[in-house]
Amino acid sequence: FLPESCRYLLVNKRHDEAMKQLETVARWNGKSMPMVELEVPNEIVSEKSDVRDLFYDKNVGMVTFASWISWFSCALVYYAVSYGAIYLGGNVYLNFFLVSLATVPSTLTATICMNKFGRRKAVAGGMFISAVASIISVAIPSDRSNTGYTVGRVIMAMACKYAILVSFNTIYIFSSELFPTSVRTIGMGTSSACARIGSFLALYVVWLIRIHALLPYSIVFVLCIVTGLICFKWLPETANKPTPESMEGVIEMMQMDDAVEQTVEVTEESLTKKDAVSI
Repeated sequence: FLPESCRYLLVNKRHDEAMKQLETVARWNGKSMPMVELEVPNEIVSEKSDVRDLFYDKNVGMVTFASWISWFSCALVYYAVSYGAIYLGGNVYLNFFLVSLATVPSTLTATICMNKFGRRKAVAGGMFISAVASIISVAIPSDRSNTGYTVGRVIMAMACKYAILVSFNTIYIFSSELFPTSVRTIGMGTSSACARIGSFLALYVVWLIRIHALLPYSIVFVLCIVTGLICFKWLPETANKPTPESMEGVIEMMQMDDAVEQTVEVTEESLTKKDAVSI
């Protein structure tokens, strides 16, 4: 049930098997296979890589740091909201069930958002929505005897966990497309390690409720805002783009992304001037 990749088959001169794999993919997607010959990919010279290559230059370092902080924040917020469900007031078991229930539709939402809006907007958007839900939760009075306040906190916790899981599901795909082939496993591994750090620190964030009831969600709010901005400003969009094969590929991808943004800004500025002239 798990076939070899077409790239691997082509590199190893198993063209017929590669063609059959592509025909199967086309059939499953309701498409017809174009009558073309497959091009054998250029051989890639394998070089030894280590963690230092994740900071090959300023651009690659920015991508690495943004990926690390995104994984860290997603894990911390996800588990902080999960563990904090028992402090929302009302029935502990019902609260935990409802907050966990919010994760069911998030995977489907992540798939739709990352394909429709792009990876970067899906991650940053989930962060910002989580931040809004967190600040609303902070604004709700911490009176556990009031059923209305309790319901509001539970709903905001559900919204926060739902949105952060959209970011979490997307960042898995996003990071694998950001790092070049030579350091992809190192980049994904270190990013996952940052997530593990965030997950155990979440326990201490929840513990802060003993100092002040507003501290946990205040930390979640600040973390989501900062991470969302870093992700949106530093990470290039990877949707519908070839995966980089080298460090130069990452730099080129970021430069292309900047060029597109500058083109959009110039176009919007020109349209604004035309509207002003017509008025």
